Amino acid sequence: MSTSKKDTLSYICTIGPKSNSLPILRGLVKAGASALRINLSHTPADTAIMLMKLVRKASKNTPLIIDTQGKETRIGTADGTATAFTAGSSVTVASEAPAALLVSRPEIIPFLKKGDRIFVDDNAVELEVLTIPRSKTQFTATIRRGGTLGVFKNIRLNRKFRPPTMLTERDRVVIEEGKKYGMTEISLSYVHDATDVAEARTFVGKKIRVSSKIETRAAISNLDGLLKISD
Repeated sequence: MSTSKKDTLSYICTIGPKSNSLPILRGLVKAGASALRINLSHTPADTAIMLMKLVRKASKNTPLIIDTQGKETRIGTADGTATAFTAGSSVTVASEAPAALLVSRPEIIPFLKKGDRIFVDDNAVELEVLTIPRSKTQFTATIRRGGTLGVFKNIRLNRKFRPPTMLTERDRVVIEEGKKYGMTEISLSYVHDATDVAEARTFVGKKIRVSSKIETRAAISNLDGLLKISD
C-alpha cells in the first residue's frame, strides 16, 4: 500500500483470524492503516478483547473501531465450525452453548411461535419452529431446506421481528472493554432511526464517535434524523 501526504483516502482494515498476530498488525499500521476495525457479527467477545489488546501492543495511537452486531439477528454454530444440516432432521437452537445452533439475539426466542419459518443466509437454509419450552431460552426446529451452517449468518422470519435494543450483550461487553484500550469509534449495524443512535451514545459516552451504517429501508426513511445525531 502506498500513501502520501496528498492521499485523502482512509484505509480501514478489518482484523480477524488471518491478522491476529503482532507482526501482521504492525505491518498494517506501517503500511498506512487509518484505523483497525473489529466486526462483532463474526467475532466472539473474548476474541474481540484479545484483538484489542494486540492492537494496542502494535500501536498506541491507531484508531480502533468496533463494528457492532446491532439490530440484525444471526444464527450459527457455537464455534463457527461448518456443519451440515439435513432436510427433515430436527435441531435445538438457543442463545448459549451447548445447543447445535446459537442465535445472536436471545430476545427472538420468546417472540417465536410454532410454525414460524426462519430463512438463513438469504434462504440457503430454512427452519420451521416446532416447540418452544416454557423457559423460552431455546426452541426446537425442523430443517425444511438443508445446507451447511458455521459462522453466524443473517436470518429472516415470515413475521417481522425488531429487537428491542440497539446493542446486543456482546456489543456492550466489548464496548466496555474497548474503553480501556482507547476505542475511538463504534459503528452501528442495521440502525433504524435516531433513537438507536441515542441509545448507543448514552452507553458509550461523549468521547467515542458513533457512526451509523445505512443498511435498511428504515434507515433510508429516517436518514435526516440519523445525519443529525451521528458522527
